[in-house]
Amino acid sequence: MPKKTNTVSLSAKGQVTIPKHVRDALGLGPSDRVSFEVRDGAAVIRPAKTIFDYFASVKPRNRPEDWKQVREEVSRIIAREIAEEGR
Repeated sequence: MPKKTNTVSLSAKGQVTIPKHVRDALGLGPSDRVSFEVRDGAAVIRPAKTIFDYFASVKPRNRPEDWKQVREEVSRIIAREIAEEGR
């Protein structure tokens, strides 16, 4: 896919409109949250994960869930991803 570049203006409040092709590529819609990171002098934007994203990543079982174990697993996943982002 060829790179598509848009230049947008920064508002007085420091706001920009994310171009449609970027929103589409990232699967972003109204009220979605995004995270920004500055890496090597460039801004990186990505969809922000919510706690619901982590719960969706836990595979369901055929028996009732042990919710204490589910919470512990979610905590481990979150901690691992935060550690990876800090590298």
